[in-house]
Amino acid sequence: MMIEVFMNREEATRLSDLLKEIRGDQTVRSFCSNIEIHRAAWQTWEKMDSAPMRENLELIAGLKGWNLDELTSYLRTGDIKKPAYTAEQLLSHGRNLPLEERVKLARQLLAD
Repeated sequence: MMIEVFMNREEATRLSDLLKEIRGDQTVRSFCSNIEIHRAAWQTWEKMDSAPMRENLELIAGLKGWNLDELTSYLRTGDIKKPAYTAEQLLSHGRNLPLEERVKLARQLLAD
């Protein structure tokens, strides 16, 4: 069952910024070819022309390494408690970072 989500302007702006962060330096086409979200939908969310359905919010939260509650909290307040991440969540998030950031992360992990 698809559940429509309504967002105010601040929430939509936070989502748009978050989507751009998750996508990093990849084009929308390239990024969306690797995930289960259609390119046109992603573009409308980034442009704040529409809001994702709940199922897509769950996918977006997963791309960030969050659950839906954490994403919802962030969209509402702009803040989130820093969760303890599992190795799998860190790897998932790391794969979505721009190359330069992935290199920094790998160097830091190897240094510790």
